[in-house]
Amino acid sequence: MAKLGFCKVKKKYKNRVREYEEVTLHFPKNLHEFLRCLRNHQLEIKANREGKITNIMLIDNDDD
Repeated sequence: MAKLGFCKVKKKYKNRVREYEEVTLHFPKNLHEFLRCLRNHQLEIKANREGKITNIMLIDNDDD
C-alpha cells in the first residue's frame, strides 16, 4: 500500500514568503529495490480515477 503525504512549504524570496502545498508519494519498502533503477531518470506522471480506484503511471522518458 502506498501512502500520500501532504505538507505546506514556506520559502522566503526577495523579502516575501511564498507558500505552497507539496505532495509526496511513499512507496512500501519491498518496492524500493524495484524502483531504484528509476533514480536519476526524468519521469512523466499520468493519473486517472475510476470510482474508488486511482491509477498513477510513472513513465520513463530517458533513452538509456
